[in-house]
Amino acid sequence: EFLYRHFVGINYEKLYMMMFNNRLNLLECVLVSEGVINCSEVMMRKVSECIIYKGAAVVVFAHNHPQGLAIPSQTDKEITEILRTHVENMGVQMMDHLVFADKRYASIMKKEYGKCRVSPLSQKIDADFYDRFYEGSDSCEYRVVPNFPGAEDE
Repeated sequence: EFLYRHFVGINYEKLYMMMFNNRLNLLECVLVSEGVINCSEVMMRKVSECIIYKGAAVVVFAHNHPQGLAIPSQTDKEITEILRTHVENMGVQMMDHLVFADKRYASIMKKEYGKCRVSPLSQKIDADFYDRFYEGSDSCEYRVVPNFPGAEDE
C-alpha cells in the first residue's frame, strides 16, 4: 500500500527504490527514474549515489505499468537482472522488483527466483519473512488515495 500511493493517477512510468538497513527498517523511498507511457530509463549512477548516501543494505525496486497489466515484460526481467547485478556488486541485496498496474502488483524476483531467498539478516533462507512480504500480491486490491497535490484522505 505504501508504494501503491506513488502510482495512482500517473500515466507514465516511474521507478522507485526503497532502501532498508540491515534490520530491514525503511531508510527512504526515492524516485530514481521517470519515463514516458511505456518505458523509463534507469540511471545507475543515481541508484548508486542513493544507496551510498543512505548506507542501504537492502533495496526493493518498484515501477508501474500505466494503463497496462501487472505482468512483468521481458524488458522488465532484463532490467531487474541488471539492477540486481549492479547493487549486489555494491554489497547490497536486492530483495525484489515489483510491477504495479491498476490496483494490483506482481513480483519479478518471486517468479524468477522463488519466494525463499536468503535473508539479509541471517544469511539463511527465511520463507516466513518472504511469505509476509508477498502477502496479498496475487489477489489483493487496494483502496488508496492518490499521492499527488490536492488529493484528500478518505
